[in-house]
Amino acid sequence: DLDPLIPEPCVPFSLQIPNVVPAYLNLHYTCETGSRLLFSSVIWVSKLPVFRSLPDDCQVQILRSCWTELFVLGLAQSAPQLAFSTIVTSLVNCFKAAVVQEKLTAARIKLMADNISRLCDFVQNIQRIGVDDYEFAVLRLLLLFSTDNIRREPMRHSTSLEGIQDIACRCLRVHIDQSHHPSQSDRFAKLLLKLPALRTFNANTMEDLFFANLIGQVQID
Repeated sequence: DLDPLIPEPCVPFSLQIPNVVPAYLNLHYTCETGSRLLFSSVIWVSKLPVFRSLPDDCQVQILRSCWTELFVLGLAQSAPQLAFSTIVTSLVNCFKAAVVQEKLTAARIKLMADNISRLCDFVQNIQRIGVDDYEFAVLRLLLLFSTDNIRREPMRHSTSLEGIQDIACRCLRVHIDQSHHPSQSDRFAKLLLKLPALRTFNANTMEDLFFANLIGQVQID
């Protein structure tokens, strides 16, 4: 039973988008949306009893290690609300302007272009699969309690955390079997393969894309 790990009220992911939507989405609006998305991701995580049971320093370590993945996953889940394609257009236009003004090095240009491309691919792939709220919740749980995270001090000595991934995966498989057509026999594998894909996003570049207009040179950490 996944309920002790993700109680039913915690399954949905809620995002309050900015009330005033400009006729043309500018970078400030995109950054404001990004900040709300990051805040909503942290709020979602902080409601989990298993996460709240950890020492404060462990909670901080975990969030620092996977905030980018949580952010991208939240963006993919909220894409229909956010007019995602328009936000991407805004990012690309600002990116092009920075290139013309020679504000970026060649290395940063490549990183930003690669991240934008992979972000679009990831969101489109998630939408094609039709990931539901429960599946998104399990993916978040697996990100939080990845093997790397549960091996951190002092969590590595907690036997109660060792089985979280196994329980989450079993519940995910049961959910898929009960909720989706039998022809989707590869759905479980497709969902788990989203986890390594999420780890390919560069944290510094995501800061540049979604937060630089609000926080300047201050890092998310």
